[in-house]
Amino acid sequence: MSRWLRDDRGSLPFALLLTLVGTALSALLLPMVLTQLSSTRVQVQRVRALAAAQAGLDVGLGQIRAADDGTTTGQASKLPCGLSGSVGGDLVSRYQVTITYYDYTGGLVSCAAARSGTLVDHAVLDATGTAVASRELSATYKFWVTDQNIPGGAIPVCNPPPAGADICFGPSTGPVLCMDAGSTAPAVTTALRMQPCVAGATSQSFAYTQDLTVMLVPSASTPGGPMCLDAAEPHTLGEEVEFQKCGPAGSPLPSQVWSLNNHANLQGSPDGKALDDYCFNVEQPGFATSRVVLGSGSTSTCQQRHDNREAFQPDPSVGAGAAGPPKTNQLVNYQQFGRCLDVPGSSSKVNTSFLIVWPCKQAPDPTTIAANEKWTPVASPLSPGSGKVLLTMTDSKKGRYCLRTPDPGAVYVVLEDCNPGKPIGPEVEWTMTGGTGSISDRYLIRDEHSLCLSPDDASNSGGPQGPGVGISRVIVVPCGPSTDLKWSGR
Repeated sequence: MSRWLRDDRGSLPFALLLTLVGTALSALLLPMVLTQLSSTRVQVQRVRALAAAQAGLDVGLGQIRAADDGTTTGQASKLPCGLSGSVGGDLVSRYQVTITYYDYTGGLVSCAAARSGTLVDHAVLDATGTAVASRELSATYKFWVTDQNIPGGAIPVCNPPPAGADICFGPSTGPVLCMDAGSTAPAVTTALRMQPCVAGATSQSFAYTQDLTVMLVPSASTPGGPMCLDAAEPHTLGEEVEFQKCGPAGSPLPSQVWSLNNHANLQGSPDGKALDDYCFNVEQPGFATSRVVLGSGSTSTCQQRHDNREAFQPDPSVGAGAAGPPKTNQLVNYQQFGRCLDVPGSSSKVNTSFLIVWPCKQAPDPTTIAANEKWTPVASPLSPGSGKVLLTMTDSKKGRYCLRTPDPGAVYVVLEDCNPGKPIGPEVEWTMTGGTGSISDRYLIRDEHSLCLSPDDASNSGGPQGPGVGISRVIVVPCGPSTDLKWSGR
């Protein structure tokens, strides 16, 4: 029996058809696959670039947060200006971050200015991540800023003035000696000595506290605790000034209370309430390593003309002591912290030509502070209910004077007699903003033209009192966020 063979006619054409269709589909799909692969590759690169940009932001924000003094207090000098780096292992991506600082008005603040202490409100970080492709991210860092001033600076002795002058002279008339602890943590009973002034030396950094104590700043963070200048009670002539542990804040030891008086003496107190006859003296004036001992008014070594034995002119950064609210009516400048609005001259001749910012005068009893630094705001009778005030200084012999903004073409703020019956105008009206509102608007004193009270440049080579003094006169300038426009904010 024979079998019929299966008919396979048409198989070859069908195979050719399938081959043709497959080839056509491959030709169609290949670009799609290649496009998808390329798109995936770009997407991966974009993701890597985005991750790099995010890493850059994290690093930049971390560096800003880490700009502190080892505690929770920020340190402007450590603020970053920008950064770059890489992330990833074998597949390296890079980031570049620019950081821009702004003040409270939205104005640009250079990185150098921010690092030097110019008040900043926020920083904008722009990060670019690169991994063939590039991505950009931005973030804003808002600073938490307190308007409290932190004291710390040098206390130099005055250089001898020319014959007949009664003013403290500084470096331009010769080398200056500063109080020096010898270390940042002096032992109890270590003698206070004078050494050549060295900018930024921690052993020469002192703070004048609201208790009228003089504290060595770096000692506050040492195991032994803060150390203050002390002379055992009762005070005696020639007694050594030494370091002792500071008494409790708010209840200072009488042996640690020192008042910067009208003669630039650091004058002692027998009980923390009154002044005695003793003050700091450089034992060997003009000689480094000299001890500081007590002199006295009865021996003509206190309350004399400014000299290099008994007169000291603390850096403004040392602090304002007890000056300013709530204890006194002194107006403390925020930038030149430790200096107050002052009428130069004596009560027998009120200076109405200019005013200065002078080291704030002190006393345990604030009612005994000289009248030429006491300012009382009085509601202006010219603008009832407006909040405008007259800033008045009362002289014991000549009565009341008012602070007056400069006339057109004039430079300096002056005094004007405003005793009862004397005519006054809007040039003696001022608006004091106080401690409310944004930090940039606090503690300003504005005149009728919306200009703000300010010291001028203390580095003036001539100086308002003579060469080398470095004391500012008082002017008005356009208002802004600058700290030299702020008064009495502590």
